Amino acid sequence: MNTLLLRTPKPHALESYRGYLLRLSEVNGLSSPAPVLKLAGVSMSRLRCAEQPVEVLSVVTGHDINLLAHLPLEHPVSNIQQVSGHAVSKGYSIISKAKICPCCIKEQGYAPAYWDLIAVQGCYKHKQTLISICPQCKTDLSHSRQGLLICECGADLSELTGESMSLEYLEFLKLIEAKFLGQVLENSESLTGLPFKHLSEISISNFLAIMHTIGSMQLLLDCKVARAKACTHKDEINYALEVMKDWPNNFFKFMHRVGEQYGRKTRGLDGQFGFFTHRFFKRGYPYQDIKFLKEAFVKFGQDHWSKAGFYTRIKEKSEAVNQSNFLGVRDFAELVGHSPSAVRKMIKEGSLVAKKLEGSKIGKIIIDIEKSKIVLPDVGNAMSEVEAGKFTGLPLSVIRSLRKLKIIGINLPAHLKFQKKLLCKEDIQALKQKIIACQQNTMPSEQLISIEFVMCKPFRSNRLKSVIIEKILDGSLECFGCAKELPEIKIRVVDLEVLSGCVNLEECDLISIKQTSSELHCDKWIILMMLQQGLLEGEADNGVYFVNKQSVLNFKHKYITLQQLSFAFELGVKSLNYLCEQHGVVLFTVKSKFNVCQIFIERSAVSILANHVREYYLNHKKLAYRCRLVSIDFSWMA
Repeated sequence: MNTLLLRTPKPHALESYRGYLLRLSEVNGLSSPAPVLKLAGVSMSRLRCAEQPVEVLSVVTGHDINLLAHLPLEHPVSNIQQVSGHAVSKGYSIISKAKICPCCIKEQGYAPAYWDLIAVQGCYKHKQTLISICPQCKTDLSHSRQGLLICECGADLSELTGESMSLEYLEFLKLIEAKFLGQVLENSESLTGLPFKHLSEISISNFLAIMHTIGSMQLLLDCKVARAKACTHKDEINYALEVMKDWPNNFFKFMHRVGEQYGRKTRGLDGQFGFFTHRFFKRGYPYQDIKFLKEAFVKFGQDHWSKAGFYTRIKEKSEAVNQSNFLGVRDFAELVGHSPSAVRKMIKEGSLVAKKLEGSKIGKIIIDIEKSKIVLPDVGNAMSEVEAGKFTGLPLSVIRSLRKLKIIGINLPAHLKFQKKLLCKEDIQALKQKIIACQQNTMPSEQLISIEFVMCKPFRSNRLKSVIIEKILDGSLECFGCAKELPEIKIRVVDLEVLSGCVNLEECDLISIKQTSSELHCDKWIILMMLQQGLLEGEADNGVYFVNKQSVLNFKHKYITLQQLSFAFELGVKSLNYLCEQHGVVLFTVKSKFNVCQIFIERSAVSILANHVREYYLNHKKLAYRCRLVSIDFSWMA
């Protein structure tokens, strides 16, 4: 049996499944789509089902399944429908009712799939609402009518026109159309201040979800009545557009209302606005889809809401957020270069306007920058030491060494003098240009090595890398090339070896904390404490401590740890400590801040302790202990 229709036009890219089915029946002279489905072998019980498989249309048209793939409403996920290739939740699309724009159908000849969305109640192109009721029979339009522009009762719908719509709703329809056409709109294209760029980049399903959620929240704020099916309420889009237009000013007003009516008595911003954050930031939305909401929420908390503390973990995920108008004591102190105690004193004296947060059990205080009339330091002409290292290609240790020698860091603006880790951009740029200008274009015959390789290679001396830069600047070390970046500049390998030997010779009397720890058999924290107490001599270079080798040898010649004797005597430290206390042998202990301690004994007292250990073993009741004396060497203690 031949199941093909006489006329089988191809579907349009944006055509809906039911619209194409209706068009097929109309061009073949049928009174409704029901005969088309019967021809395909669909039973009577399935006629009213909207989710027909793609094979149904393929049987009656003969078209390839791939050509019809965007038409069916069925989707692998049960709660999702396919609208012209876009996955949309079933709650956002209409199944039983039809909507049309007669002007569009006359011009295009088909019904677009996005008319099936509940939120779409008008046509952006013709600036009028969609027709959903027949003026002759006063009933809702059916998908099973005689034609695209003919009602089930036979009435002609081609001359019908809809009502006018608001400008913001027309722009909403423009967004919907742009999404189905794959276009991205710019914010400047919006006449009402809608965030076009952000809204046109997210998926249609998440866009509708965000709009319906904001609309339902606005309805709750106005009506204070929970709605069982908030996502299907037609007024929600209009309520949401009131919040979204003039972005983000209307959004800030909306958040003020949320905070006043549903704010919790906690000190954190996200805790106070759980009514909002739980609906958007904890529902699994992709971050890029709600990024603009999070940025606006953070800015609202920083500049417009003075009743909550601000947590940096919220800000870290957002971008393009300006300096906050409300800061905690520690954040403010770090920003202006004072101690927290000095800031609290300023608050007490009244020079800063501050308030204690409600719901704060530990006295959380925030400072209102705007009301305090504080001019925050402008760091636009400054960069951090890390940024300076990335800009020049030099290690952080070299940058700090150059700053210590006052080669850089002397031209910092007056209001940034307190910032110990900031450098003037002009200083760093001048340093870079000065080093580049030292290059000699004539390349020597000796073997060369790049600055980049030298700066990445570990050396015995911590100062060698900074000395290389110092020597290049003062002209005592020649560099070669035509490079525009510092890492590409080259120096002689011979010069590097000579310079390395000179620097190592200068620092041969200093050893690292690790070497000292190995030499004295102590923990590194004990060594640091011994430096503080004056038991060892040393110096710090950019926060790295070095110990005078001669002081280590002198200390080692005079003292030994009880732990070393424990291994030699094959007796525990506690037992040795007990023997020393019983016989009056003098010990001294060094404790670190991490409860690490080390017990030392004078080497002159080791022989005395050895005699007591020998007596301890001889008088011990166990034979194994008495026999242990055979394996202990007492000769080195004489």
